[in-house]
Order: sequence, then C-alpha cells, then structure tokens
Amino acid sequence: MNSTTFALAVIIASVREGRFGPVVADWFVGQAKQRDDVNVDVIDLADTPSPSANFASRIGAADAFVVVTPEYNHGYPGPLKTAIDSVGRETVSFHGAHAQFDEHGAPREPAAVNTAAGVLLDQLAWWAHPLVRARAAHPYGT
Repeated sequence: MNSTTFALAVIIASVREGRFGPVVADWFVGQAKQRDDVNVDVIDLADTPSPSANFASRIGAADAFVVVTPEYNHGYPGPLKTAIDSVGRETVSFHGAHAQFDEHGAPREPAAVNTAAGVLLDQLAWWAHPLVRARAAHPYGT
C-alpha cells in the first residue's frame, strides 16, 4: 500500500444463522472497490467465534473501518461489543451511516444509499490518508 491508498476493514457483525449482513457487506465492498484509493479487508465475526490476536491485528492494520451490523432490540450484537472491546485504544473515532435494504439485498432507496456510501467513503478517506502517513512515521504507542 502506498500513501495514496488506505486500508479499510469492513466488519460483518452478525453471527446468526440466516443473517443478512454478508449481503449488505458485499454491496458496500462493491461501492468501496469503485474507488482507486482503498484496499478492503472483510472481517466476518462469524469466522472468528471469539476475539483473537488475528482480529486485533487486522483492525490495527486498518486505517479506517466500517461495521455492517443489524439492530437487535435497539442495540448491536454482543459479538460486536466483544470484538470492539478486545481491540483497545486503536479505535477511537466513529463515523456512521444508516441504510435499509430489502429482503433481496437491494437498497430500499438506491440513489440515497449510494450517495450516503460515497459520502461515508469520502469522510473515511479524509481521515485515513493522513493516518497512513502518521502511522508510517510514528506507529501507535511509540
């Protein structure tokens, strides 16, 4: 990776059978891959039954991350909380976007959702590009 690209981790938070998260994550990854300044790493929490050093190292290597999560009882899934808690202070800034998808995986309002994804990716790039340079010069914690 060079200073003109940033590493984006896309986290699929649901681990339930029959979950819809991978459909939404695939859509978002498709949006991200339309850009030439991002390298995507998809982290599926269903593939990581408990937080591990691998999860922490992958998040630590990311310059930005997006969490694709369902809403359960007005909150997020327990495995996501556990995963975030396992990482530590490397993750200090959260920016959010909300989108609804139908049962076939299509955005309910495609133009609005595509615009929101573009704005979110622009915001992530705004933060991530300087972070790439800063992390190269002064790794976190040094």
